[in-house]
Amino acid sequence: MGVLYAGPGNERWLVSEEMPLRGTAPDPVALAGALRVDAGFAFITSRGAVYSAPSPLGELSFSVAPVQAYVDAAAGRDHFLGIDASGRLQRSGDRGQSWQVIRVPPHAGTLSEVEMLQSGAGLLLANHAGKSQLFSTRDDGATWRAVDHEGRRFVRLVSHQGELQPVVSVSREDGYYQYAILDEALARVTEESRVFDSYTPFAHATGVPPNSAMFMVDRAPAPGVAAPPLRWVALRDLPAGPLAWEISVVPFGERPVYRRADGPVGCALGRAAVVSEIAVVCWHPGTAKASLFVGEDDVHSFRKHPLPHDPRALYALGDALVVQTPCDGKQTRGPFLLEPPTWQARRVQDDVCRTHLAFTRAAEPDTFLSVAWSNSELTLHRWRASDAHAITRPELVSTIAAAVSEPTTRVALAGEGATVVVAVPTPRVWPAPDPETLPAGVLFRSDDAGQRFSEVALPTAFLELGLSGRRGFGVGHDGQGWTTHDFGEAWTKVWAPRQTGWRSIECNDAGCLTARGLRIGWGR
Repeated sequence: MGVLYAGPGNERWLVSEEMPLRGTAPDPVALAGALRVDAGFAFITSRGAVYSAPSPLGELSFSVAPVQAYVDAAAGRDHFLGIDASGRLQRSGDRGQSWQVIRVPPHAGTLSEVEMLQSGAGLLLANHAGKSQLFSTRDDGATWRAVDHEGRRFVRLVSHQGELQPVVSVSREDGYYQYAILDEALARVTEESRVFDSYTPFAHATGVPPNSAMFMVDRAPAPGVAAPPLRWVALRDLPAGPLAWEISVVPFGERPVYRRADGPVGCALGRAAVVSEIAVVCWHPGTAKASLFVGEDDVHSFRKHPLPHDPRALYALGDALVVQTPCDGKQTRGPFLLEPPTWQARRVQDDVCRTHLAFTRAAEPDTFLSVAWSNSELTLHRWRASDAHAITRPELVSTIAAAVSEPTTRVALAGEGATVVVAVPTPRVWPAPDPETLPAGVLFRSDDAGQRFSEVALPTAFLELGLSGRRGFGVGHDGQGWTTHDFGEAWTKVWAPRQTGWRSIECNDAGCLTARGLRIGWGR
């Protein structure tokens, strides 16, 4: 389930089917399916246009224009399938160069949707006078048979986690869709089931996105061993039943596949961070106590560790964790450091209250930089790892006077070489004012490893902003997406799904994680 969009800069967006992109950049291309071919990949849109690219994220080239209008199209194992404007099903085995009409069993309604899997299985839908006819294929669309669905009416076709799902109904109020389950032969409907918005990769507007989404940082491989593919982690509460979580760890660019995490039950999912393992802070209902669970992604099993104080945030620092504690004037303890394998907490700063920390690797080996609010100023610290795990006490590098009276906004930090960038989006205001009346936020840049900073003008009031090296992607309060490739000196308008700025944005060299989808690649 989901639509892959290709932006004008050849970035890709994997988003929910009902989460259209918005913005004022050139129109993106909605890709309905893809085939692996000798020269790379061939993509087809729902209107029958064919594009080619040397790789999934390579530059798109327009290949074939549809000879007639199409109402829907899909890609199977080796063929494209399309429904033309006259309601005929057509099939192409040469990447859209030529099409052949495919015979479909008699039907009263007009063919409206086709859904295919890479295995060559697929479904075809026709609706007429409030009644539906459903057809299936298992040979890549060459032949079709009627599906016995006992008179059900279907509103659309989707596929989710490798399963073809004819949708019976959609409940916006309760956030789920009801679908029919087919037998193995795709010959008849056996029963019905539901998929809640929180179970789909990226929720519709009425649903709830994953609680946390992060990149997985794998240990460096041994010499001569190929590096594993970049993966991303998604965590969420179960939508119903006892307090428990689900976790997904998949290669970046793929939709999440959730499994229930073994161990944590009766603890509400809170903050999470990814180090050499996946760490999660959860809260016990009815108490002020929290626990730390650490687990490996391959077994999805978590081990419980005690926490000394009430945590407000959790951050990754190499293989270690930094826990932020409250700043309420009564328990100003500063952050604590937890290091493997025991994950015992130790204090790293005394009597200093810092909030909204952000970390990045510095140019020096085994060195990290952090930025945080202290009252209405931003402070930059350097953390040095004395060996594989132990982190020394952070050193103050510089103080940045920020023109923000109430530092309640999450800060973004990135660095590459001697250049360090700190960005402060515009704080959220409720009720939401006219975006044009909001200040643009601030961005600070240093070319001497953080010793001195100068302010760089931002093009808009950013709601959320993610940085990675010299690159950045942000979303304004008006929903417009922006990207930079030169440490914030110049910004370009790009497309973004609706409500992308509702949650934090995390970026690295491969792209960005957002609450509404994956932005794969950076484009140019």
